[in-house]
Order: sequence, then C-alpha cells, then structure tokens
Amino acid sequence: MSDMPTLYLESTIPAHLVSEPSRDLLVAAYQQVTRDWWENWRTDYEIYISEAVISEVRIGESEEVSSTLALIESFKILALSSEVEEVVQKYQKYLNLGQDAWLDMVHLAYASVYSMDYLLTWDFKNIANGGVIMRLRKTNQELGISTPIILTPEALIEG
Repeated sequence: MSDMPTLYLESTIPAHLVSEPSRDLLVAAYQQVTRDWWENWRTDYEIYISEAVISEVRIGESEEVSSTLALIESFKILALSSEVEEVVQKYQKYLNLGQDAWLDMVHLAYASVYSMDYLLTWDFKNIANGGVIMRLRKTNQELGISTPIILTPEALIEG
C-alpha cells in the first residue's frame, strides 16, 4: 500500500456512476455528487474492491454491467481470506442486519479486516447507518480489528 489513504469502494458507487440519470431528485443528486467525486477526487485514494463488489455489479442490467466492470477493472481486488469469512459470521451474529444484508456484511468485513481507511457507499440502510456503525465499532473492537470511516462521496469532496 502507498502513502495515500485506502478506500474500499462498495458497489453502490459504480452503480451511481453508470446508471441513467434518475427522475428521483435525491438519487439524481447522489449520482451527480458521485460523478463529481469520481472526476475530481478519486485519484487522491488507493482504491480497493472485492469479489463481492464484482458479484453485485454482475447482478445489474446487462448494458450497465460491462460499463461498470470496465469502470472498476483497474482497482486492486482484496482476497477472500478465512479471516474475512470468520468476521462475516461474527457480523451475522452481532450486527442484527438479517440475511438479506449478507453482501453488506461482506463489504464491511473486507474493509475492516484489510484495515481500509474509508468505506465509500450510498447504502444508508445497512452500511452508512449510525446504529450499524456503532454496533460495527463495538464488534470490531472486540475482534481486535479496525473500523473504517464509513461515508458517502459527498463527505470526501474537498473545498
């Protein structure tokens, strides 16, 4: 790793970059902020993804899948380790997110196990959520692993 801050890119970020502009004003604003960050600030970070990101991207609309994969192909892929798998199991027990949030717990585990400085997401339900972050910090402290700063692209736009 270099001297740049490390950033785990969760799959909602590339999704906001490649999707058609939304008619929902809030989502359209998220898309614009994401594009802004992508164009002006992403090079300030050493960006990582995981196979979980690639798997989620492949679930999307077929025309968006290839553009999204092209967008993220240059990023380093964090290896699935037994430690990541064990941490996901602990998260299933202690984060109270439910089975439908399994991939979200996987993203959290990768970012935590690999000591990422940041986890960038637009997922307010299961990742960038105050209650989840508090439980995550407590669980990670008990596991002896770090907790990344979880935020949206807007929080990483400077000036």
